[in-house]
Amino acid sequence: MVRRGMVPCVCRNRRAIGRLGCDPRMDSETSFGSTVRRIRKTHKLSLTGLARRTNYSVSHLSKIENDKRVPSVACARTLDNVLNASGELVALARPRASRGVTMAIAPQGRAQGMSMAVDGHGRFHVVNRRGLANLSATALLTWPVPPPELVAADAPLDFFRESFAVQRRLGQSSHPAVVIQVMVGMDHGLCALAASAPPQLRQEAYRLAARYAEYIGWMAQEQGDATMAAWWTERAQGLADAGGDNDFAAHALVRLAGLAMYRNDPDETIALAQAAGEIARSPRTWWFAAQREAQGHALAQDQDACRRALDQATELREAAHAEGADDLALGSVTMPDPLAFATATCLLDLVRPDQAAAILAAELERVPAHALRTRARYGLKLGLALAMNEQIDSACETATTALQLARYLGSATIRVDARRLNAVLNRRSSNPRVQHIRPLLKSVL
Repeated sequence: MVRRGMVPCVCRNRRAIGRLGCDPRMDSETSFGSTVRRIRKTHKLSLTGLARRTNYSVSHLSKIENDKRVPSVACARTLDNVLNASGELVALARPRASRGVTMAIAPQGRAQGMSMAVDGHGRFHVVNRRGLANLSATALLTWPVPPPELVAADAPLDFFRESFAVQRRLGQSSHPAVVIQVMVGMDHGLCALAASAPPQLRQEAYRLAARYAEYIGWMAQEQGDATMAAWWTERAQGLADAGGDNDFAAHALVRLAGLAMYRNDPDETIALAQAAGEIARSPRTWWFAAQREAQGHALAQDQDACRRALDQATELREAAHAEGADDLALGSVTMPDPLAFATATCLLDLVRPDQAAAILAAELERVPAHALRTRARYGLKLGLALAMNEQIDSACETATTALQLARYLGSATIRVDARRLNAVLNRRSSNPRVQHIRPLLKSVL
């Protein structure tokens, strides 16, 4: 059970983000391959007929049915969809080690600290209370805090607000390590300011510090460091609590659901998104929780549940727009319609590439020119959708632009779709356009 004010910290291997894989260790009677064979024969479909419908070779499918080859998640989704397996094949192909919500809790009487390397990655260690007190005392001695009368005006907060907008823009065009290094210092500066600020400004300073910490968590996810992303999300919630923000706990769960989604774990994605929806206070947070839940159902190949969640998200989006949002609103500020992009992601996972491509092509035209990270992420999704729809030349042309940006952005989330695109293009290796894009694709991977 996820209680309000408690953020599940998913601490697994840092390189686990975006890693697709399956667990071949299954009972022979319930293995992925035997299940595919059983369902295929139920539909009176030959292996050649299945190969024709899925665009996988007979040899490849034969090895899967005989459990001599572990299917990729993309392959499992395609087979599940073609054979109308209602998520059974996707469930069998799911990595078993990632199932369930885990909590990272330091031993009693101890706290968890983080040190950061110059490349933006964090390392974690346990600090006892005495050590924590010594660290705090040292910080106070070396970082003088001005008296309250000197910080009564909100001019310093104006500077941090403007800087936050600048850093978010930097995050769209720079490697995550650059943004993380700058924003960590800003976050600590805000906390020092909040500690000495008068009551009327203290809560606002902590809320702003929470937004810095939340964005650092997002940059850590982009860098592929899931542990660091969860740590900063948890820190953001603590700062938001200090600032009196009673809706941030729900947003933190949505963020952690996003980490689960990129691990291809539908159960955890759905569970965390639903928990967020139960404690959300604002329509905007409800909206993001509902669309994240829809993405989880799409991973599980549950089309009906996905559609219901998307319908709910549509209603909540209208309520959120009516409520209005400020410059520090949680969630993306570069996507004209985040729900449209979420819908396209669902359609890709449900193996509806033609519908996904239509949405992505229209929405990408509306993304601001400076939002390079967003353009690269969803441009690559468009390339993937076109490739899945057998429009190989168009897919390569579209993906080339996205991959050229991705080389400099250092995005783990982009690499997820780059791997999926690579798997699709591998089946068209003789195509000259595929051969031309291969070096660029490998440079990103």
